[in-house]
Amino acid sequence: MKQVDSQGIGDETLRLIANHLGFLGYDITITKVGQDDECYAVHDRQFNIRILKAWKFSDALLLQIRVSLSEYDVNNVGIQINNINKEAILSRVYYTEGEDGTGMMYIEVTYIGPYVKKNFTAIYDLWQVDLKTIANHFSN
Repeated sequence: MKQVDSQGIGDETLRLIANHLGFLGYDITITKVGQDDECYAVHDRQFNIRILKAWKFSDALLLQIRVSLSEYDVNNVGIQINNINKEAILSRVYYTEGEDGTGMMYIEVTYIGPYVKKNFTAIYDLWQVDLKTIANHFSN
């Protein structure tokens, strides 16, 4: 298990989730953004995850995956994302388009409350189901 150094992490829930992801084989990096900490969880066989406070004055954390979109993907992604959001269990998916015609797709889930291992495990597992649904939409 890869332990996360708790120094510099102001939020206990963020630290515990980072440790959980470290146990799953993610390499964890914590950075300071303004007053808050952000966590980057990098894995060689899974999507990389960014974790940040969802709202300034809450105990909610936003887990986010970002996927680059080519110009072709951006032109065809709108209907796909609407269908994905209808089928997703917990994820919310949206995209932004850059000036060069490429874009970024965001896959997000919100974790609310203190870290509870069985709760986070359930959310992570359901998120994996959503990621398979998303992959199926883009494999056609």
